[in-house]
Amino acid sequence: MYGKSGSFALQNSRFRNAKSKLSFFVRIIFTKLMLFWHLSWAAKKKIVFEIKFY
Repeated sequence: MYGKSGSFALQNSRFRNAKSKLSFFVRIIFTKLMLFWHLSWAAKKKIVFEIKFY
């Protein structure tokens, strides 16, 4: 059991880092999906619109 507590602490910090990165990537994926859906919907309806990036 020597050195086990250090490895658990390291594993917990890796898990925390993975959780924060996951939420970041989920936001990116859903943003791109929403943009794609909106563009395809507008193309179906033949609507011209302007996208503003701030």
